[in-house]
Amino acid sequence: MAGAFLTITPSGYEPVLEQLQRYYEKSGDLRPVLADIGEMLLTSHRERWQDEQAPDGTPWLPLSEETIERKGHDLILREHDYLRDMLNYQVDPLALYFGTPEEYGEYHQFGMGVPERAWLGASSADQQQVLDLVGAYLEGEES
Repeated sequence: MAGAFLTITPSGYEPVLEQLQRYYEKSGDLRPVLADIGEMLLTSHRERWQDEQAPDGTPWLPLSEETIERKGHDLILREHDYLRDMLNYQVDPLALYFGTPEEYGEYHQFGMGVPERAWLGASSADQQQVLDLVGAYLEGEES
């Protein structure tokens, strides 16, 4: 997946990874749970986009007066909603790939030539939801 994407590494995500490992040992295929996580992340990102805030809850920097005048509105990262609408995910038996194929997504995420407006990431609520989802799958396997 080219463009901007989310990579979850062990640091800070140990509980999620431990749950996923347990589920994988029981099922041999993470695709079902990873697809549900992907759908949850799509919903979460779209809600934050609507609220114009980063995954950590901080509001995006407002547009400059010059930009508002040029665009005729003050909506942030919403010119045509293309970047938001291109968010997607892919799953395979061991991985979830979440992000956008649009390379300019990283410009906004990291402030490359434009004000930084982080939009990609997992909030603490997202992390808890992932734990809950994986836990529900584990309970289903044990029933």
